[in-house]
Amino acid sequence: ADLPPMSEADMKFPAENTLSLLAESEGIWHLKVRAHDYAGNWSEPAESDYALDFTPPNPPLVTVTKTTDGAFLSSNTFAIDWKADEADTDEKSFIYSWDRAASVPLSMAFNGGYRPSEARLASYAERLLANNKTSLERNRPLGAPTTATSVYMKNVANGLYVFSVAAIDEAGNVSAQTHLPVLLNQYVPVTSIARAEKKVSVF
Repeated sequence: ADLPPMSEADMKFPAENTLSLLAESEGIWHLKVRAHDYAGNWSEPAESDYALDFTPPNPPLVTVTKTTDGAFLSSNTFAIDWKADEADTDEKSFIYSWDRAASVPLSMAFNGGYRPSEARLASYAERLLANNKTSLERNRPLGAPTTATSVYMKNVANGLYVFSVAAIDEAGNVSAQTHLPVLLNQYVPVTSIARAEKKVSVF
């Protein structure tokens, strides 16, 4: 369609080639720019799209790939997996942390042939989780963004831990944190040799 002629006062380019605009709501905003000369000729439009997104994604879903022995994991070697909520389609990365919240006494740990009863473990775990509820559910500093969706833990020391993770979408919005408490009581002691010296005696 023909566009109306422009007056000299309307001719901004090349004296002005920057616009400051306000996007008032979320969505896709379109900008089109055409050049106009004094002879009344118009160029083909140059187009640019701008996506405005303030809505954070849903918290990630987290699972532990190890069966539980009551409230405790059946091994202190395990993997934690997480994924984006199925309702979200624009997750770009995740941020997470692994923190120790409390210790587990020897009386509640597997030690050689000693094995606490399931009833004792269940009762202790319930109290431990209740006493640390605030700490387990609080937001905490998370690490650097990553595209990983799993972390492997090997023979972690006994204790109560919390794994926290959040999703980041393409616009940089960060989701609420998901917190997963992890109870461990089956640490396997390890002996390592830090240094060995060879000594030769001559008789």
